[in-house]
Amino acid sequence: MKMATECIHCVLKQMDNYFLRFVGDGEERFDFLRAVCAEMGTMDEETPAAVVSAKMLRVIQSRTGEEDLFAEEKRVYNKAILDIEDDVAARIAAADDKLERALQYAMTGNYIDFGPRHGVSREKLNELIEAAPNLNLKPLLERLRRDLGKARSLVYVLDNCGEVVLDKICIRTLKELYPNLSVTALVRGKPACNDVTLKEAREIGLDALVNVVGNGDDTPGTVLSRISDEARALLESADVIISKGMGNYETLYGCGLNVYYMLLCKCERFMREFERPLFAPIFIAELPDGAA
Repeated sequence: MKMATECIHCVLKQMDNYFLRFVGDGEERFDFLRAVCAEMGTMDEETPAAVVSAKMLRVIQSRTGEEDLFAEEKRVYNKAILDIEDDVAARIAAADDKLERALQYAMTGNYIDFGPRHGVSREKLNELIEAAPNLNLKPLLERLRRDLGKARSLVYVLDNCGEVVLDKICIRTLKELYPNLSVTALVRGKPACNDVTLKEAREIGLDALVNVVGNGDDTPGTVLSRISDEARALLESADVIISKGMGNYETLYGCGLNVYYMLLCKCERFMREFERPLFAPIFIAELPDGAA
């Protein structure tokens, strides 16, 4: 996905906020923002914003000596959703269409993202979770259902902590509905904002459910040219891919694989391009006609 004007504004403001929070104000802040601008000046419009963000986050990590800047947010929101895991699982089990309900809750979890500028609040999260059964996933849901019915392998590309607990419930449901489906979860290879790594996936017990693979990269997205050979081979051989979140969409869209993208609309660019309000669901497919 090409970088747009809104992306430039967003990355600059995002990095400024991160620097203020983790380092502080002063002359260093000016120099840092100048470096962000210089870095963006070297990128062409084909470069996803997530690649710029990753490079500048490394500068902050180096300056603070902290590799995992969002460790506390990850812990807090994983615990918050783990506390309601059984309740959400029971709601899915009671639904007439378990696949639809599991996907609705998984999509709702994409709100828990400390990258976009909207902020994250427990009140809004609870509101979205309660409204999850109202999300309209049709008509694409039926195509995904058909693809899953004939697929042998699924790669589920994860995004944020907190959200990952709802993804875990969704993955469990997928395994129950499609017992012959081999499912692999793909996570970041290193800390990237509040995205899931192997560490957090293990902490919530996802590794006890499916094989979890780190992608070898710290970009808050999935750039095929940057991830490990293992991760790329998994994606390229998968019959179906479910990709969560804006960063994965920005970096994967156009790859030509059988990807179903699930995310909430969380920035001005997505609101403009998809003509959707803030926090509206976006459920689209990479291929026009589903799996070959």
